[in-house]
Formats: sequence, C-alpha cells, structure tokens
Amino acid sequence: MARTASIFIVLASALAACTTPDAAVASPTPSASATPRQRLEIREISADRTWIRLQDADVFLEADMEPGEVTDVVDVIDDDVFAVEEIFGFEFPVRPRVLLYRTSERLRAGQPSLPAGLVDIAAAIAFSNENKMVVVLDRVRKTKPLTVVRHELVHLMLYQVSGGGRSIPIWFHEGAARLYEETVAEFAPTARIEMALAASRAAAGRLPAPGDLDTSAEWQAATNAAARGGSSGQLDPYAVAAQYARLFRDDVGGDAGLRRLYEFMRLNYTFSQAFNKVTGRITFDIARDAAAKVRALVELPGAMVELDDGKPTLFVYGLPPDVEVSVSISAPGTRPLVGGGPAGPAGVFVAALPAETPSPLTVRVTGPGVSFEVVAKQSR
Repeated sequence: MARTASIFIVLASALAACTTPDAAVASPTPSASATPRQRLEIREISADRTWIRLQDADVFLEADMEPGEVTDVVDVIDDDVFAVEEIFGFEFPVRPRVLLYRTSERLRAGQPSLPAGLVDIAAAIAFSNENKMVVVLDRVRKTKPLTVVRHELVHLMLYQVSGGGRSIPIWFHEGAARLYEETVAEFAPTARIEMALAASRAAAGRLPAPGDLDTSAEWQAATNAAARGGSSGQLDPYAVAAQYARLFRDDVGGDAGLRRLYEFMRLNYTFSQAFNKVTGRITFDIARDAAAKVRALVELPGAMVELDDGKPTLFVYGLPPDVEVSVSISAPGTRPLVGGGPAGPAGVFVAALPAETPSPLTVRVTGPGVSFEVVAKQSR
C-alpha cells in the first residue's frame, strides 16, 4: 500500500515497553468452511505436465515438479475453489484448470502472449475466456496474506455465471473479486485500511466515480494513474471498486441478494436485468451519491494502527487535504511524543511504527481546520 510522505519521531523505549498489543477491535470475517475435500487422483497426462484432479478443479504441474513439493499451494487452490463455490452458492459450472509454474521466467516461456510487465509482477492470473488460471509458485508463496488465488477464481466464476461477463461493469468484476478477498481472515487489516482511505478520499473529493471504472480501458488508465501516484495516500482502483461492490451488495440485500442475482445471471439475464429481478427496480445507479455513501462507511476523522506490509503503521484519515498536521501519540502512563507531516491530497497521514508499539494509543491531531483526539488499537 502506498504511503504518505511523513516525518514522525521514533517512539521512546519506555513507551514501547509499556503494554502489549490488544486484540483486534473487530473480529475478521471467517474463512470458508474447512470441510475436508476429496482429491480424486494424480495421473501423468503428457511429457511436460502432471495432472492433479481435485474435487472441483484440475491442477497441472510442470514436468519437473513432484506433487509432494506443491502440496501447500494445491491445498490453497482446493480450499479457495470450495470457498468461492460457497460464496456463490453453487459449484463451478465448468471445472477450472490451474497451471502451476515455478518462476516468472517459466510463465513467460509457457504463456508468451502475456504482457511482459504483467508476467514480472503477477502471482496468479485468470484467463476467464479459457476457464484457466496460472499460478507462479515463487511469487504466490511470498504473498501475504495469500488472497490472490481466491481473487482470480472469483473472476472465473463471474465469467461463467454471466455467459462471458460482457454485461458486468469492470468496477463490479474487480470490486467483487477484491471484496471476496475479505473472506480470508488474514486480509481483515488490509480491508479496514482500504475502507478508511477510500472514505477519506471521498471526503476530499478525490474518489473516482463508478462510471470512471466501467470499461477495461478506464480500468487500465486508473491502474496506471495509481502506479504513478507513488505516495501521498494513493489508493489503487481495486480498493475503490471493493467499496462500490460493498455498497451494491448492501443494495441487493446482502450475500443472499447477491446469490439470487448470480442465479438469474446463470439463466442468461444480464447484470442489469438480474438486478431488476432481485430488487424490483429498473436500474441500479450506484453513481448517485456514490462518494457520500463511501464517505459514510467509516467515521471521519479517525485513526487506526494496522499491519501494513507486516509492520505496525499509524493511519490518520479524514483530514483536510494537503495540510501539515501535528500528531502526538501516547500509551497509558507515558508522556506524549510528537511528530507530524503532510496529510496529502487524500487527507491521510501515515507513519510507520516500531514493532514493539503498545496498544491502545491515544492519538491527538491538530492543524489548519482540524483538531481531534481518538484512541487507536492495534490489530493482531
């Protein structure tokens, strides 16, 4: 996650030694059921691939891979296929095919049509029109939390249930895939950060509208802009789309409403027609008051301490854009330590904290047009 440039005084050892982190304020969304799955068989099918047939998917290994050395990744694939089927309420209409590659170089050789830039960074990629996914072992094993497999499987399912995905706007296709990453418990801190930053950007008037994320070209432009943005509280479009998907889910009646919508789409209704069947309304205009709805997802201004890239990080959000703020933090029984820096265009101040940072922290923020105090607890 991109960070706002900031200056913050390092916590004194007395503060760090004061207490231990509290438990998370909110319990993470539980993962899908761990019901045992059936691994039917392993068979050689060619000189360059080994086939592992799972209950609802097929995994193909490179010739020099032994099934025993990829058990960890195959288990993730198996669990995530099951989780996605539980989310949607039915099994994949057509079994997904998952191809494992050891490295990005192997992927480049095996899938030469993929853009070089994508191959260099991707841990997993869905080919929805081919009902297949590729997974790069050395990258996926370094991904924490590991949600990318579930994300890409959602794309495959959406494509299948919608007759090719043509009627689904990109903001929902990508937003739903990101939203369902929240069913992986370890993703909860990231989800809380993204929701708060999206609300802050909405309050600052700098949140892209759903209509700006409707087509593949618009999505690519937004992704490129986020990559160029670097720090300054930049939020990638996946996180923005997840909030719009969250609002859409609420509008259709929660997860049960989404399952009904997917059922209609399986019957060849378009996205809009399925929405009409579920809600009785002709259209769904998420663009109407979208920024205000995202703004209302969290209380602003506010502060939280969450793990970002595995490190405790202070996020102060809902600030006036581009202002210099003074931020003081203190744990019970300690004197405040003061730092500060720019809030950035999204109204977000970010500061990395030492691993021993106690919890809870009292956070006081002052600056032009802002003065408030909150208690921030660190999630485990």
